[in-house]
Amino acid sequence: MIRGICVLGDAAVDLIVHLPENRNGERVMAHVPALCPGGSGANTAVALARLGISTQFIGKIGNDHYGQIIREDFSNENVGVDQLITDIQLSTICVFAFIDQDGERYLWEWPRDHKAYTSISFDEINLENIKKAGWLHITGLLLSKESDGRKTALDILTWAKSNGIISSLDLNLRVNENAIDCRYREILLSAISNSDYILGSREEFALLDDSHDWQKFAENLANFDKVVVVRNGKGGSILLSKNQRLSSIGFHVDVVDTVGAGDVFNAGFIAALFNDRDFATALQWGNAVAGYTISKEGARACPSLEELKYFLVSSTS
Repeated sequence: MIRGICVLGDAAVDLIVHLPENRNGERVMAHVPALCPGGSGANTAVALARLGISTQFIGKIGNDHYGQIIREDFSNENVGVDQLITDIQLSTICVFAFIDQDGERYLWEWPRDHKAYTSISFDEINLENIKKAGWLHITGLLLSKESDGRKTALDILTWAKSNGIISSLDLNLRVNENAIDCRYREILLSAISNSDYILGSREEFALLDDSHDWQKFAENLANFDKVVVVRNGKGGSILLSKNQRLSSIGFHVDVVDTVGAGDVFNAGFIAALFNDRDFATALQWGNAVAGYTISKEGARACPSLEELKYFLVSSTS
């Protein structure tokens, strides 16, 4: 029985800076920079909690001001913090999120070294809490570099599979020049092999295929009993499983900020399944949560369950 969800991943703060806009031939700073809680794993955890799901976050922060912001935010958002570990020797990450006029974002992490979130080890995690919850979600950001976090992510996915825990993996690829090296690809394929649900953008799935064919790669995974969810921005989303192929159109909104769109999509999709909805509804919920969020400032603009239901009704009527 699924009682809740544990999210293993990164917690950070986002410094959101809108790039100057062209107004009457002049470059104008139209927005004041904003500091707010973020991190791909943390964004998903908060979005799940707002949708009424019992959610725990598993990860590390530094003993610093940014870490304090994150802990207080989780507490305010009803995200469990029993496994949010503070390490006095490491730093909480600040992500500089530069937003252009179309709402697209360009991200930069600081500091580059001694990152708290990459340093969590397997023996620091309370496995019984995950067993009681029944669902484990992991952000692939942990897999991007050689670290304790990478090994922990791989080990806990293996453990979850052997213990009958449902697992979902957001690819969250980090690559340079649109190419992925062999070692990183090998790590990702290992994580995928032990995950039940694989979520990512069309571009991410394409990068994992030798011929850069996202559909071919997704279909191959589906044939191995994986549920593959392909996010496609304005185009909505697609789901492939061994017996189904579904698509769901995106919601038309005025885009303000796309930071965290994929993270909150994941929450909407998972929350629907948690509420015993079918895959078609899960795609719709994912699209709706993402659409609602990107129409506002920041990744934490995600809706409550009531706000989601109202958005669905008002957007489809």
